[in-house]
Amino acid sequence: MVLNTVIQYFVVAQDMATIPFVTFNPAKGAVGTSVSPDGMTAPTTFEQLFDSSFFACHMNVGTGQTYATLTGVGGVFATINAGTASANIVVTIKSDITEPGTKALSLMNEEGPNAGSLTLTIQSDGISHVISGTTVNTLSPMISITGAKNV
Repeated sequence: MVLNTVIQYFVVAQDMATIPFVTFNPAKGAVGTSVSPDGMTAPTTFEQLFDSSFFACHMNVGTGQTYATLTGVGGVFATINAGTASANIVVTIKSDITEPGTKALSLMNEEGPNAGSLTLTIQSDGISHVISGTTVNTLSPMISITGAKNV
């Protein structure tokens, strides 16, 4: 799921009786005698799932990708720091990158049955790429990892 994704949905169910019983959730505005699209009218309101904290477990970085950098504002590290991981994360570098060094990778928030043992892998797409850049100050690393584990 992509950060800040909104999923709207409704559920319609029908039993196997000769004259079927059909139910909707939510029910407001929904009518029908079948789960078939021809046999029903969808509800006027929907259930909604909004997820602003989870992020994809496969993240691409580089020119024209979802993330332009690892360490920039809105980059991979900022996204991981602000979110919650529920699966191992694989970051694939797809092009040369110029890193600003502004965001360090912190300890990942983890959730789910494997919380505490999730990993972050940063890898190339199989092609050699140059990662260059600057640091925020002369004593700082270009790519900083502070408190993170399983990287």
